[in-house]
Amino acid sequence: MPSDAKKSNYAEEEHMSLLREDSTASLDSEKQTDSTTSALARRIPLKIKAAFILGLFIFASVILALIIRVKPQACAIQQFPEGVYSPAHVSVSYVTKRFNGSFPMTLTEYQGEPSPELDEKWEELYACKCKYAISRVPREEAKKLTDKTVPIPGDESNYIVGLEVFHQLHCLDSIRKSLRPDYYPPMQDFHTSHCVDIIRQALMCTVDISPIVWEWREKEQVSDGRLDAIHTCRDWNKILEWGKAHQIQTHFDIKTKAIDVLAE
Repeated sequence: MPSDAKKSNYAEEEHMSLLREDSTASLDSEKQTDSTTSALARRIPLKIKAAFILGLFIFASVILALIIRVKPQACAIQQFPEGVYSPAHVSVSYVTKRFNGSFPMTLTEYQGEPSPELDEKWEELYACKCKYAISRVPREEAKKLTDKTVPIPGDESNYIVGLEVFHQLHCLDSIRKSLRPDYYPPMQDFHTSHCVDIIRQALMCTVDISPIVWEWREKEQVSDGRLDAIHTCRDWNKILEWGKAHQIQTHFDIKTKAIDVLAE
């Protein structure tokens, strides 16, 4: 029996020893795993940081490139924002033009002695004959107007509008004629006054900020302003094309009231 007790005690001690070894091995394994994980944890953040910094740099570069590319268009919009809706907005584009000083040595085609040819040249600008100074726009376009207009009698699906530039050119032509009462019939004073002030308002509205520069004239020994400065202008021909495409097709009877669906 003592012998059996010894064997039993030895077996228990051996079992406990194995448990301790297993436990030690397990702890060592866990320590090794923790050490490996810790090493990986130290390495992975560096890669992530590097990738994040690289991605941030690429993103910033793309944004900067887009800003540089879009900036000229944004400046153009800021320079002349299109606030009040106009059906002719779709035709607005910009061109660079050098003005003509329009002095005797460089007269334009709109200057000179009065003549039927000169009158026709001016009238082509605001289109009294072919009527594109008075335009028609469909009902859907008329809905967008800030100041409402009326339908065209006999063509009630279209509404009457006129671009202000044509009115201003008509006024300028009237002033031109008033300067030569020896050739043209006299214009009533209130009409002349109206036209002068309309053009004043137009100039103050558009506010041309193109710089006029001075140059030294060796012959006269004097500095003088150059009136042939370069300007950024709306493309006149595009607006003219819009006017021709939308010219009114029927006689507009100012004494006939048309049924206005938009007013109902």
